[in-house]
Amino acid sequence: MILFLDIDGVLHPVFPREDLPDEENQLLSYLPRLESVLREYSFLQIVVASDWRRRIAFDELRNIFTEDLRNRLIGITPTLEKMGDGWIGHRQREALQYLETQNLADEMWIALDDDPDNWLPDAPLVLCNDGFRTTEEAILRNLLNKFR
Repeated sequence: MILFLDIDGVLHPVFPREDLPDEENQLLSYLPRLESVLREYSFLQIVVASDWRRRIAFDELRNIFTEDLRNRLIGITPTLEKMGDGWIGHRQREALQYLETQNLADEMWIALDDDPDNWLPDAPLVLCNDGFRTTEEAILRNLLNKFR
């Protein structure tokens, strides 16, 4: 199973929030929470579907994860041009293109993103409203438990 991962707004808030403690407003503050899920669900592989893929090399993206999880990052989505309907669903189109080019079109997938417009309404999306926090973790675990 593939996890298409956005970073900004998922692994940390997009902008610092006064209602959060300082440790949650740090870069990648929610990564340890996601890593705990990844350790429990060893069948889950990660593909970065984030603007970070445009400015950070693949090996550097791997290095944001702890050493025991780096090999679970298997790729990044391609960057596709805007289509006639604008940007609605553009990350899903990129994700599906990735799956097709990697011969993984039949693979089950799920996405973590803070922007629902990046995905079509029927996408298997865990919407992270400014972070992969307790609620989002519970939703993801519930979905993943169906594949155990």
